[in-house]
Amino acid sequence: MSDTGFPVGTKQGQVLGANEQFCPGCARVISIQARACPGCGAPIRGAVPANASDKSRLAALLLCFFLGVFGIHRFYVGKVGTGILQLFTLGLLGIWTLIDFVIIIVGAFSDSQGRKLIIWTD
Repeated sequence: MSDTGFPVGTKQGQVLGANEQFCPGCARVISIQARACPGCGAPIRGAVPANASDKSRLAALLLCFFLGVFGIHRFYVGKVGTGILQLFTLGLLGIWTLIDFVIIIVGAFSDSQGRKLIIWTD
């Protein structure tokens, strides 16, 4: 903070644009899409990688846990073909379901477009 009580590098009464935010590290005005500040390198909390799925990882995990042998979690992420296969084989008698459960927990499960399920909630 400066002597004026405003973050260093900002002007009194400065208004941010719709696509701008303050860096939590140095208080520079940066793009809202930035994952890190270009000035100080501070990571921006809540930044989501561009290749992240819009599906909830928590929802997929709960669907896999409770209805996994029916492949419902695969239908949820858009993998209809493997969802049907899992439905008819009962998740290969639970083995496939267990593998999917672990893959979802570690964050390596992806949707039908190949984007990883990394966001826990919507």
